Amino acid sequence: MIYDLQKASMWKRISAFLFDVILMSMLAVLLALILSAVTGYDSHYTVFRSAYDRYYEEYGLTDAILTADPASLTAEETERVNAASAALAKDTEAVHAYNMVINLQLLIVTFALLLGFLVLEFIVPLLLGNGQTLGKKIFGVAVMHVEGIRISHVALFIRTILGKYAVETMPYAMCAMYIVSGLGSPVFLLIGGALLIVQAVLLIFSHENAMLHDKMAMTVTVDLASQMIFSTREELLEYKKKLHAEKAAAQAY
Repeated sequence: MIYDLQKASMWKRISAFLFDVILMSMLAVLLALILSAVTGYDSHYTVFRSAYDRYYEEYGLTDAILTADPASLTAEETERVNAASAALAKDTEAVHAYNMVINLQLLIVTFALLLGFLVLEFIVPLLLGNGQTLGKKIFGVAVMHVEGIRISHVALFIRTILGKYAVETMPYAMCAMYIVSGLGSPVFLLIGGALLIVQAVLLIFSHENAMLHDKMAMTVTVDLASQMIFSTREELLEYKKKLHAEKAAAQAY
């Protein structure tokens, strides 16, 4: 075991990351399905979709018309699209169902990811110790304070919930929702791109090769097999005193 910083190799970090991402994806999907059932998402979606299909069939609209560039439509096709949209907007039941679908999509994605991070990235590391997720445990990677002290509960919470979840994951989740369903704002695309650049710069050029969540929590990812991790600052100080005394004794001869 070595006192100096023993950074985990990049291949170990990537392997642990990919393993954890797969687990997170599986758990988040499962939680999303449970939340969908609990909140009645499917029933609201069915009501809106039925109204949507009914009005657009009534006005003779086809997929080709609905997906075409509005500028390429004829005056008669544009008139039919506008009429169907107006009729749908006047249907209070359909409008309510649509609003519920939008709100529930945001709620389900937000809480499914939050619960997933709480379980896999906070509770599991608390049980395993040394900030280890299941992926980190398998590949021998650990997380400690930059000073060489075992990561605290508070630092782990900051690293996981504020760093990984709120700052790093949710902007990309909003980007995905915007791209797939048109929800949210395109500003999330800019935020996501900026975050990607920042993460790459930190990973490549920072001394600890630390990402944003590590910078926020003042932590570093290390190789557990070779890194000494101290329980407290007092233990670290005692070890430094011991090294100093041994060095002084050696120099005396």
